[in-house]
Amino acid sequence: MRAGAFVVVLSVSLLSAAALAGEVATQSDQAELSRTQTESQASRTISSNPSGIYFTQETASKGLKAEVPGLINYQGTLTDGDGVTLDTTVSMTFSIYPLSVGGTAVWTETQPAVVVSSGVFNVLLGSVDSIADTVFKDPERWLGVQVGGDPELTPRQRIAAVGYALWAAEADTAEYARSCDGGGGGGGWVDDGNVVRLETVTDSVGIGTTSPSAKLDIQGTLNVGVDDTGYDVNFYGYRAGDRFFWNKDQAALRAGRDSDGTHWDPDSVGYLSVALGDDTKASGGSGATAMGQDTEASGSHGATAMGQLTTASGSHGATAMGYGTTASGDEGATAMGNVTTASGDYGATALGDNTSARGDYGAVAMGYHAVASGNLGCTAIGRLVKAGPAAVTMVLGSGASTDTLINNISGSLMIGFDSDIPTLFVGPSSGVGTTGNVGIGTTSPNEKLQVDGTIKISTTSGHLLLHDTNGGGNWPGIRFTGNSNFLICGDDGSDENFGVYSQFSDNRTYDAKFRVHGKATGNWGKYIELTHDGTDGFIKTDAGGDLVLDPNGNVGIRTVSPVTDLHIVGSDTLGSVMIAPNSNVEDVAELVLAEDNDGTYSMNLKYDGSVNQLQLFGKSGATLYGPHVVVKRDDGKVGIGTANPAADLHVDGDLLVTGAYRGTIGPNAGAPFPRPAYDSGWRAISQDGVLILTHNLGGNVDNYVVDLQFRSDGINAIHHVSYGFREQYDYNYGATYYGLTTESVRVHRMADDPYIDDIRLRIWYYN
Repeated sequence: MRAGAFVVVLSVSLLSAAALAGEVATQSDQAELSRTQTESQASRTISSNPSGIYFTQETASKGLKAEVPGLINYQGTLTDGDGVTLDTTVSMTFSIYPLSVGGTAVWTETQPAVVVSSGVFNVLLGSVDSIADTVFKDPERWLGVQVGGDPELTPRQRIAAVGYALWAAEADTAEYARSCDGGGGGGGWVDDGNVVRLETVTDSVGIGTTSPSAKLDIQGTLNVGVDDTGYDVNFYGYRAGDRFFWNKDQAALRAGRDSDGTHWDPDSVGYLSVALGDDTKASGGSGATAMGQDTEASGSHGATAMGQLTTASGSHGATAMGYGTTASGDEGATAMGNVTTASGDYGATALGDNTSARGDYGAVAMGYHAVASGNLGCTAIGRLVKAGPAAVTMVLGSGASTDTLINNISGSLMIGFDSDIPTLFVGPSSGVGTTGNVGIGTTSPNEKLQVDGTIKISTTSGHLLLHDTNGGGNWPGIRFTGNSNFLICGDDGSDENFGVYSQFSDNRTYDAKFRVHGKATGNWGKYIELTHDGTDGFIKTDAGGDLVLDPNGNVGIRTVSPVTDLHIVGSDTLGSVMIAPNSNVEDVAELVLAEDNDGTYSMNLKYDGSVNQLQLFGKSGATLYGPHVVVKRDDGKVGIGTANPAADLHVDGDLLVTGAYRGTIGPNAGAPFPRPAYDSGWRAISQDGVLILTHNLGGNVDNYVVDLQFRSDGINAIHHVSYGFREQYDYNYGATYYGLTTESVRVHRMADDPYIDDIRLRIWYYN
């Protein structure tokens, strides 16, 4: 690497007692040292120097160091040609010259392995070749630095007065200092090379006081730098990351804890910003503020995040307060409460719990799970409500438990509660001087007021006045009298005609209906309706029951839409049809289901009162077949192929069962063996292996019958599984099942069994 690629920052301090005592002593200084020396026998002395800094000594006397060590501490910074700090180990040569350019070095040494960490290195000049005190006899000395084999860096660095303390070791005044025993003097300071410290660790330092009450006691104004030239200030706590610091470059304040070092690093400190609390970050410029825990104010111009897990990333006053809130919109976005988001620009506001204001220009969401996604003052207030994404929408109220009340109609207002549709709707106007339509129960009113539902006028009596269509100034009315009579009133100037029309004009295309309502008694329903569809007229009653006769001739009982000639819908819990003979004797009632209108071919369901049986016959022309199936009235026995069943189910013929059936099979019943409820099929199993077979039959395991079989590859046969023990050989043969539950069973092949290759387990279930 080229030497010109390095930048060296020089910071030199002398590691010597003489330097700590001050520069070359004057005659007055000698007198003061002499006076102080005579007072060294006190048990606790106070020593001062011209700087005004005081320190206390616990011992009666401390001596100055006998001689100067001849070392100078030197710190520098190395970067590459792009200004990137280095992490490396290099050889460096240091030389002291009498001139800034040219001349012959009066001292030089090479340190072969200088460690550079994050661009910074520290060395002790003279640690390889000691620096003689004569090097600083002349008033001007310059330090040259060479990195590796590169040329010496330019320009050389001027060595200030600190280095000349080495020559003070031979000065006359220094000779006196060398002989001083240190009692009561300034000998409390010790230079250990890279550290200047108080010689006694229990000592304290006072500035502006002779009785410091702490390790450092400053009584007076503390300045760190001067106006227009400042420095960083750090105070550290007891945990990693705890500190209070002032960042001079950004004029920013931090107090609290940065647990991982990423919240208060230089790139995360905004100009004129403040961050207080635990893992807070105020990276935005011009007054960003973050307070609380895990808050972040990354927006500029006054972004504020307060509480816990809040983020204010928008600019110009974006504010996030509470828990889990986010204000990402610019120009005054505000999110407050619990998990609220204000992502819209220009004053978007989200308040409450899980609210979101996404629209621009004044979108407002307030309450619980409220969303304002439209622009231009879009507003959602309440619970489970949403306004937008259409602009200029407003919604007030509450949605249902799982459904949101949504207004997405621009320029409108919805009000509703506990539903996904509004109770009141105010529609948009057409412009200046116009008004919108109002809907109750509808969001698309076609008139100034449209009501989809019932209107109740007064609790005792009321009037609905309607202007006549001819504009004559008359107001016909619809009213209820005090005894709840419904009246349609004309002007009483002539005969009155009352009609039911589908519309006002003569070109009617829709049905006209007239209903007469009464109380629900008798065989008729709550109302009788006369309907005309322009071609046919018909009569019906309400859907709750009774009778309908439609234009197609279909009859409906308890249905207004019969789909067959006779369509019967039962009552709330029972639907019934009764077919009976016109007598009280034991006669026959029959239902005929025919395939043609003359009944030539049919299936007949007949109840024969003489034998108390329900019988199913087939009929072809005049021939009657059967009965195929009979059901006895009293004991419920069913016969298939027989008219006299002797058991609950009596089948005279073959019975084919393709699925499993359950039942009680006695040892002497002679019944065929049923198919098992579970069959594992043949499963391979290894020696000492365990198979877990899942059947999920449920029920009661006491009602299970289990069979376990095995087969051997070398023997063409199936065997029943058992297991045994041969004492003379001390090993086990066979297999067994265990752990039978309503869900599974386990099969174990013995460890020494030589025969079993596959097993099959079957389960039968009986009630």
